Amino acid sequence: MEPLCNSIAAALAEHHEFITQKRNKISPSILQDHHLPRSSMKSQPAPPPAPLLFHVFSNNGYFNLCFLLHYIKHGHPNQSYLLDLIRGTIVDSAPSHLTPEVLTRGMIGAFLSKPHELSYEDQFWTPAFMNFWNMIYKFKFVRKHWDFANSLLEGAHDRDSWPYLFLYSDADKMVLAKETEQHMELLKKHEIE
Repeated sequence: MEPLCNSIAAALAEHHEFITQKRNKISPSILQDHHLPRSSMKSQPAPPPAPLLFHVFSNNGYFNLCFLLHYIKHGHPNQSYLLDLIRGTIVDSAPSHLTPEVLTRGMIGAFLSKPHELSYEDQFWTPAFMNFWNMIYKFKFVRKHWDFANSLLEGAHDRDSWPYLFLYSDADKMVLAKETEQHMELLKKHEIE
């Protein structure tokens, strides 16, 4: 996961730098085309860096964002300035802690056709996937990463100082409204909007 986070953090920093440079460049030909006097080309303070806004969808998007932000803060301090540029996060249909039940709902929704018509109480698939995830969780290396991912949700207040907008529904069968509301309450306890 670390090489991927490193690549994403570097790409995010590079993209942000590119956008900021594009906004700061004014070529003499542009000024002449608009009949601006050359005196207006005197050096002026650079505009502030462009702000960042994240929009993540479902648990996969939210957990990837959590890993990325954790990595920028703890594993890549020379890019920690990016955290100051974040103005908000839109969270669509997320998050919920990783549990066998949540992963089972995700597998059923992802792999079976017409998941909106499928009952998560299916007599065959639900027990099969639950048994699979319970078996996988017994491996120490899997449990370590799973627990770390869940700890990122618990430690959200350590990382963020920007507002969140949660989009969720009682009709969502994949990420239940009560799971999203529990995370919202956690953030409120730590005075995050």
